[in-house]
Amino acid sequence: MILSEIAAHAAITAQTDPARWVSLHNGDPGGTGVNAVAGVARKQTTWATPAGGRRGGTQVLFDVPAGRTVTHWGTWTSENGGTFYAGYELPGGGDTFHRAGQYALTPIVAPGEAGPGGGDPGEDEDGIQAAVLRGWGPVVGGDEFDGNQLNLELWSPYDGVGHDENGIRSPDQLSVSGGSLHIVGLPDGTTGGLAGESSRYRGRWETRMRVPLGDFRYHPVLILWPTAEDFPVGGEVDYAETTCASDSISFFLHYSEDNLTTTAELPIDLTEWHNYAVEWDATGIYGYVDGERWFTDTNQGHMPPRAMHPTIQLDWFPEGGTAVQQSSMEVAWIREYDL
Repeated sequence: MILSEIAAHAAITAQTDPARWVSLHNGDPGGTGVNAVAGVARKQTTWATPAGGRRGGTQVLFDVPAGRTVTHWGTWTSENGGTFYAGYELPGGGDTFHRAGQYALTPIVAPGEAGPGGGDPGEDEDGIQAAVLRGWGPVVGGDEFDGNQLNLELWSPYDGVGHDENGIRSPDQLSVSGGSLHIVGLPDGTTGGLAGESSRYRGRWETRMRVPLGDFRYHPVLILWPTAEDFPVGGEVDYAETTCASDSISFFLHYSEDNLTTTAELPIDLTEWHNYAVEWDATGIYGYVDGERWFTDTNQGHMPPRAMHPTIQLDWFPEGGTAVQQSSMEVAWIREYDL
């Protein structure tokens, strides 16, 4: 049965309003909240107004002792005891902590679904999107990479020396087919990249990307670059950077004339499609993967001072004496949203 959005919001409100305390579990919590992770206290979230048939809460941060595995989360009416309301799978199947650490969760609920891992709220053929889950509104820019050629009204392909004067960036390494942009890096360091023509001061961007397994010397990266070309003073936001041989994604926020950075890293299977998003508003810069917030910087001294535009790059970092393997990255779409 498909609920209308009004009915969905009513169902979500009834499901979440009484249950503001969030718990972690090492197995299916069932209908009573069993399998709670020992030594991990419940955390309180604040539910936002429902939007798009879903409701998200503020991020909660759990302190997890060493030796614990987390697979599910649940909602309760109180910090201790109380009534258990619902259980959900954790994104990506959860995590195992060989050392004590923290688990960050942004709870998201849709009516009649089994949470972020089971039922995949916000997921369709475009995957789980921050824009959908967080109600960013209509798409105002970007590219769906339809057809069989790059839209040169939206993009300027790089043509010249590569990143940090390594290799060559050639438009010949860019192609559009099958509903995706493809960038191929050759063994000799000939690769590609492109800069978006759309420029703005603050906004939201989300990009769907996957990276076939390749060479560690090729670095796929999704960037907001200063339109004034005044890096490092103008800042740089690398909201998804990795290598073609990595099992993680990194976020780098560059700031100041000394090119300082705020960073984060997240384990992920890059060979699968994922949605990488960045939100830049008056309060700070925030990064999302498949709708989950994983990067936050609210230091106003770290914010870009002027307008920026998106770029998509496969950069070559020559190192080591072994032969370089041809590598690639694929982008299904990039979408831009107003604040």
